[in-house]
Amino acid sequence: MLAIVGHNVVTMRCVFRDDLAVRSSLIIDFFRCQEGKTALHFATNDDAYGVAKLLLDVGADLDAPDEVVVGVTPLRLAVQNQNLNVLQIFLNHHQLVATPERQDFSGAVLLLAVDYEAEEVLQFVVENEYAPVTVCNASGESLLHRAILRRSPQLMELLADLD
Repeated sequence: MLAIVGHNVVTMRCVFRDDLAVRSSLIIDFFRCQEGKTALHFATNDDAYGVAKLLLDVGADLDAPDEVVVGVTPLRLAVQNQNLNVLQIFLNHHQLVATPERQDFSGAVLLLAVDYEAEEVLQFVVENEYAPVTVCNASGESLLHRAILRRSPQLMELLADLD
C-alpha cells in the first residue's frame, strides 16, 4: 500500500490473512514538503486517526514546528481544529506522557484549548479525566483566569460548569 501525504511518502507492505491486512514492513519519509509541514501535520489537519497513530508509533515528533507558519505543531493543529480522535491518540501516547519535559502534558493541552477557545477539547480532556479543570500554567494562571483575559463568557461558563 502506498499513501502520499503532501510531499511525504508513507509506504507499507502488507500480508493479507483471512481478509485482514498484517503489516510486515514500513518506511516513512519524514522530510518536510515545500510548505514546511511533516506527515503528522497533514494527518492531524485531516483528522486521519490511523495515519496519525502509525506515525506516532514509528517516532514522528508531535512538537515538530511548521517551518512556514512558525510555532504550528501537530498538537496545536489538533487542538485548534478540535480533532478529538487525533487528540486522543496524542493524550494516550505513552512516550509523550512519560517524558520529563511532558510532566503535565494534558494540562498543557487544556491551556492550549483555552487559548484557541476550543470548547470541545476542554470538555473532552476534563470529562475523560486526562487533567483537572484546576490546571495552572507556570505563572500561576488558571484556565478560568486565561478565559477571563480572553474575554470569553462562553469559556468562563463552561469552565465553571466543569469545575
